[in-house]
Amino acid sequence: MRTFFRAFHVAWPYLAFFFNHVDDSIIILGSCVCGSNYPGGGAVQIDAAKLKKWLLEGFSIINEVFDKHGLPESEKEIFTRGLQEVVEQAGFHPA
Repeated sequence: MRTFFRAFHVAWPYLAFFFNHVDDSIIILGSCVCGSNYPGGGAVQIDAAKLKKWLLEGFSIINEVFDKHGLPESEKEIFTRGLQEVVEQAGFHPA
């Protein structure tokens, strides 16, 4: 599954844009894309450099989608804050 999500993310980086901010789907993708070690029992050690890169790419994609389609800036800010809250609540902290 991790291999699939990593490859899917590379092939289509817009995937996370369509994930729900309420459930754990973004966290699962982040764990697959940014994990450096999987000791078992659902635990994941996150590579801070990979996380930082993934988040920067993600926010860039959000900006691109909103700008390309003329979506309101206020909605983009809400979307971005929601994503940021999900990441922080999961305990992901980029270096």
